[in-house]
Amino acid sequence: LAEAQRLTLRPSVKEWKLQEQASIAVRNTGDETMQAVKASLVGSNGIKVTSTEQDYGTLRVGAETTRDFGMEVSSKSKWPQYKLTLNLNFTTPTGKKKTCSYKLSYQVPSLQR
Repeated sequence: LAEAQRLTLRPSVKEWKLQEQASIAVRNTGDETMQAVKASLVGSNGIKVTSTEQDYGTLRVGAETTRDFGMEVSSKSKWPQYKLTLNLNFTTPTGKKKTCSYKLSYQVPSLQR
């Protein structure tokens, strides 16, 4: 006990990062099956996507699949909301390759020290 009283603790962490996971569902609302669906997520300033690509497989008409993307938000973040872009690449049953992009908003939880 006497030794413990002599210890002086000094924090050395100057910045920490919030690890977040975003579950993003993709639903096929078209009129044909989407094959080999791959999605990539791109973040804006202040948010870093750590698992940038996910495989959604084959989505028949009306089918929906959810995948998780990892993200990192800096403790120095000043904005409560960030814009993300989800890019979907897939092949149609006739072999045509397509790409669709979607703008998403991500609300950051309060960052407190």
